Amino acid sequence: MLAGCASSKNNDRSPVAGDTTGTAALSMSQAGRSSADEPKDAPPPLSLVFQVDVYQLAVPFGTFSDNEPFWRRVNEQCVDVGTYDLLYKNGIRVGEAPLGELKEFRKYIAEVTPAQRLTVTATEVRNVEVPMKKDLPEQAIFYFDGANQVIGHSFERSENVISIAFQPTPRRPGHLRLTICPVVRSQKKVLQAGPRNDTREFEFVHPERMYELNMKVDIPRESFLIVTASNDAARPTSVGRAFLTLDAPAERMEQVLLILPKPYVAEPPAAGTLK
Repeated sequence: MLAGCASSKNNDRSPVAGDTTGTAALSMSQAGRSSADEPKDAPPPLSLVFQVDVYQLAVPFGTFSDNEPFWRRVNEQCVDVGTYDLLYKNGIRVGEAPLGELKEFRKYIAEVTPAQRLTVTATEVRNVEVPMKKDLPEQAIFYFDGANQVIGHSFERSENVISIAFQPTPRRPGHLRLTICPVVRSQKKVLQAGPRNDTREFEFVHPERMYELNMKVDIPRESFLIVTASNDAARPTSVGRAFLTLDAPAERMEQVLLILPKPYVAEPPAAGTLK
């Protein structure tokens, strides 16, 4: 019993004056707990802004549409096989290429023909219109849809534009998803009878959008998209003939669209400011 009491006294020692080992250990433990318990906010996600440059130029027909050595260096499988066939027989040819292939176009952009440039900077855009043909007194367009059915329309006093929309490709940072739709904007007149048996003529614009062509492409980083006519644009009523060719005084020309996206990281908002 005496031995047990002695052992108990020895184990129940209090720190002597000048012994700071226990105090230091306690302080370090508290500091570690307070650091771990501090709230940690996740860093804000990086948002990308795209500068999209659209170059429009005209070259003699067949310069690119019938240039097979050039197309062998271009990824025409940027769209699925069914969409590729649908576009081709409607007179349209699309492909994705690395920026290094721009050297084939530089002489046309800078020297041979003046190229028009349209620039849009945004994270997402629903409609950018590129004029292709204006002041058409009349035209007829027949095109194939996804079910291989022929859709045909005739138009009076119209203009042809290509509508472009873009947004970031989901789950693929730096990639841009482009949606392209040919649009015929026709002017129509309506006669309306007045209260005094007089008639008034009203004119309105009716857009005809060719959604059936399903032109949707994902463009990777350091790449650009080419849109031009295919061989089937020689058919007078094809979409390619209506939108991607021009009848110059001496020869037929093909129009080429070069779409170059450049992603940028948007600056995060400063602390304490509203987004």
